[in-house]
Amino acid sequence: MADKLIDYKKGDIISKQGSYELWMYEILSGTVGIYQNYGESDEKKIAEVNDNYVGEMGLISSMPRNATIVAMDDVLVAQIEEQTFVEYFREHPDKIYSLICCLADRLASIDTEVQSVSNTIKDMIAVEEKNEEKNGALVNAMKKFSSIFKSRSV
Repeated sequence: MADKLIDYKKGDIISKQGSYELWMYEILSGTVGIYQNYGESDEKKIAEVNDNYVGEMGLISSMPRNATIVAMDDVLVAQIEEQTFVEYFREHPDKIYSLICCLADRLASIDTEVQSVSNTIKDMIAVEEKNEEKNGALVNAMKKFSSIFKSRSV
């Protein structure tokens, strides 16, 4: 059994980025939004989630939350605390697969993002190398012009 069932209303903050919380949530009904920098000028909505788990990364890693979780409508969650995490899944072994799928989806999403960033960096390096070639050619042309100009003014 979950430690507690909690109702949230639309707009309620369920969990805040940067907080240390040793529990996760199973979303039983409703939808939550996952945001980075919620309420800031650079706010970014990462995902909308329903019928899944949220907060599992913070619980498992004992790290601060990397996103804010906000109720997009009325939401009912089961809060699963660190002390009862193993017992919860022992009582509900069918839910282990759901959690593993949730973690696999998050890992695949992170992998895609890392690959995208890696490709962007590669592209930037290629542009810089081309610029260096152009700049190198420009410098050589300037040196050549400079030496020609210097020899004529003597």
